Amino acid sequence: MLTRNHVAPFLRRERGVIGVIYLADADGRVVPFLDRLCRLVKRLEGKPRSTVIEALRRQERRVRDAARLAGIAKTILDLCHFTPPENAGLAPAVRDAVFRARGRRFRR
Repeated sequence: MLTRNHVAPFLRRERGVIGVIYLADADGRVVPFLDRLCRLVKRLEGKPRSTVIEALRRQERRVRDAARLAGIAKTILDLCHFTPPENAGLAPAVRDAVFRARGRRFRR
């Protein structure tokens, strides 16, 4: 879900009326930029979520309107499907074993 910080750059309030500011492409820069973001995410297919997030954050440094990019990047991330690593289902059992072993060590 988008937060207020993600949505705020796209809203305009005039005389008590809230309107939406759409991504205008008068200069022809928005569509190529969005295409570049999509190609970036496609190229990172199979990588961990943290890698994709960091790559999108690096793109924020390249644009003047980073606030809008944050909302777009969040939307792209929400549309991605990430799968847990192999054997992730064993994490609770491993965590329990580690804490049991730690507890035995500190009781001595």
